[in-house]
Order: sequence, then C-alpha cells, then structure tokens
Amino acid sequence: MDDELLMKNDELKKATQLWQDFRDQKKETERKLTETQTIIQQLQKEIINKQKEIDQVARLREELIAATTARDKLQDALKSKDEDLAFLRGHLSQLSEKLPKALPPSQEEAKKKGWWQFWK
Repeated sequence: MDDELLMKNDELKKATQLWQDFRDQKKETERKLTETQTIIQQLQKEIINKQKEIDQVARLREELIAATTARDKLQDALKSKDEDLAFLRGHLSQLSEKLPKALPPSQEEAKKKGWWQFWK
C-alpha cells in the first residue's frame, strides 16, 4: 500500500509538473502571440503609410507629366509666335524701305495743294 501511495504520489507530482509546464508554455505562447499581433499592427500601419506615400508619388508623377506637356505646348506656342514676329519684322522692314518713297507730302504742302482734307 505504501508503494501504491508512493506511485500515486509520484504520478501526481509528474502530472502537477506537466500541468505547470503546460501552463507556463501557454503563458509564453500567449505573450509571444500578443507581441506578434503588436508587430503585425505596426507593420500594417507602416504598409498603409507607404501606400499613401506611393499614391502621393503617383499623383506627383502625373502632375509632372501634365506640367511637362503644358510646358512643351507653351514652348511650341512661343516658337510659333517668335516665327510670326520674325516674319512680321521682316515684312515691316520691307515696308519701311518702301514707305519713305510713298510718304504723303508735308502738311504745309498738302494745305497749299488742297489735299489737307484727305489727311485729317
């Protein structure tokens, strides 16, 4: 009977030790799970922030493309205007060469000749 009692006592000690080990492992697992969940939440926040940054970069890229396109259009328009100005300057130069020959008489001369009515 003492042997049986000792065996039962040993089994009880082993079972108690196993239960305590299991409880300690459970606590450690729960602690690690909590840490892991915290890390996951932090990583999710970082992912959201990085996605916002990526979206912002994409918007800035689109704005840059639009601005570059607008700049190119304005440069083409300015080039066209410069060409028009060069043509008009050349034409004006040609006209100014011919103009002194075709100038009307002075006002005094016009009054004498009766042309003054046409030049007012």
